[in-house]
Amino acid sequence: MAYDIQQSRERIRQFRIQGGYTQEKLAGVLNIDRSLLSHIEAGKRGCSVDLLIQLSSFLMYRWICLSWARTLLVS
Repeated sequence: MAYDIQQSRERIRQFRIQGGYTQEKLAGVLNIDRSLLSHIEAGKRGCSVDLLIQLSSFLMYRWICLSWARTLLVS
């Protein structure tokens, strides 16, 4: 399986927007410069494996928290 910069950039952008994050806010959470995130979302740069893992971990954490909160609201 090959890394597809165009597909990756669009997914990162979609997740950021769906989560209600600006580029600046998400870059702060990931401890990277906003311009790096901007270049990644524009397809000008790819992500390092470390950054992809960090981003995946953050998104998974948010998903778990939201799922847990929904469970509490339904109960």
